[in-house]
Amino acid sequence: MRRHIPKRFVLQVPVASAKKRSIYVAKRFAVRLAIICLFALAQIPLPWGFSGGLQLMLLFSVLISVGLAIYRRETLLDNAFGYWDEAGALLLLLLCVRVVAMILTCKLIRVRIVAL
Repeated sequence: MRRHIPKRFVLQVPVASAKKRSIYVAKRFAVRLAIICLFALAQIPLPWGFSGGLQLMLLFSVLISVGLAIYRRETLLDNAFGYWDEAGALLLLLLCVRVVAMILTCKLIRVRIVAL
């Protein structure tokens, strides 16, 4: 038999619209990205430098976003942005940073610079 709980003890949280939730997630993403960039700037004097620090922090941020999405049981294709979308955007940014770092260190494309 199920016990009846009075309405005054039930937590009633208003459901935000998809647009408001998406705006909130976009703001959260921007703040997270700014913090990651600030901490990556602090890695410049270290041996791995800005690129290595940025890649590592983006990777861990992707893992945290995926973990939170699984914990909150968010659907992958929802009508509003969520942790899955944030993880996808961070993963795309991580891959872009990785490719640019490889190009700049001439590991992806061999470029010879000839001094005239």
